Amino acid sequence: MVARVMAQDPILGQIPGMDQLIQYLGLLHQLSASDDTVTPSDIAYATTNQNGFMVMEATEETLGVSLMEYATEEVETNYYDDPAALDALFHETAYTVRDGVLLPGSP
Repeated sequence: MVARVMAQDPILGQIPGMDQLIQYLGLLHQLSASDDTVTPSDIAYATTNQNGFMVMEATEETLGVSLMEYATEEVETNYYDDPAALDALFHETAYTVRDGVLLPGSP
């Protein structure tokens, strides 16, 4: 989606290699978050070529996040008659915050 919007922009669409740069946009977000002089936030995960949903679970000790994502190319495919095929496209990325520390994986 980002690539399509950029390509349609009258100025940005003319920049050579923009499609290649967009592939690394998620990584660039994460790198920019690692230096507090660039941004004071901490971006642990960013992606621009996935769609899906997030489930959060909060307990007294942890905050868990599960991201269920699938590739952007599948957005316009109709899976109404085959929901199992859609289920098979999802992959999970999970993080847990425990005692203020971000850890990979579910709680």
